[in-house]
Amino acid sequence: QVDMWTAKAEGCRCSFDLSRQDCACCVKEGGCQCGLHSPNRCSQCGIHQYCNNMCNITLSSRNLYEKSRKSHGQIKSPSVEGPAFCWYRLLPDSGQRVEIQIYRLVSVGRFNG
Repeated sequence: QVDMWTAKAEGCRCSFDLSRQDCACCVKEGGCQCGLHSPNRCSQCGIHQYCNNMCNITLSSRNLYEKSRKSHGQIKSPSVEGPAFCWYRLLPDSGQRVEIQIYRLVSVGRFNG
């Protein structure tokens, strides 16, 4: 497994071109291909349209649940350099609360499941 949402980097039918079989294979529970600009990656369904730019986005728990069957979202750090400003709008559904966990990346390796 490559990361939380990508089972394999290639070997599956591409969502943007059904004649191709060289795209990422996503986990069955909640993973969606990132698309043409990142064909070898998957992300959580409902935010997969932001694969290349996880900056300045709105996360709706209702939308995430409809797309991935999960009411939580995982935002991966955007690949931005230098001083930058990103905003995130978090919309809980009725009766839900927002919790934020922030992790500092110390080194990069492979996800070992």
